[in-house]
Amino acid sequence: VNIPSNVMVRDVSTSTGSTLNFTGSTVSSLAIGKNTLVTLGSAANDVTLNYGASGKLNLTGSGSPLQLMLNGTTYTVIQQ
Repeated sequence: VNIPSNVMVRDVSTSTGSTLNFTGSTVSSLAIGKNTLVTLGSAANDVTLNYGASGKLNLTGSGSPLQLMLNGTTYTVIQQ
């Protein structure tokens, strides 16, 4: 999936071998507004993130704590 600009979604789903390519020349970002665990890939089916020169992944939900599971590893998002 190519992300050429700023994109806002409520939730995401990925399939085996998915790649997110941030292709914008100035800024390209994917904002995910899900309030529960955001899952991209799994231990057996990795998702690849290619940030390029300007890519950003933003988690904008209001979960407490807000978490991202990327390729089977769970990360807690620092919220300010």
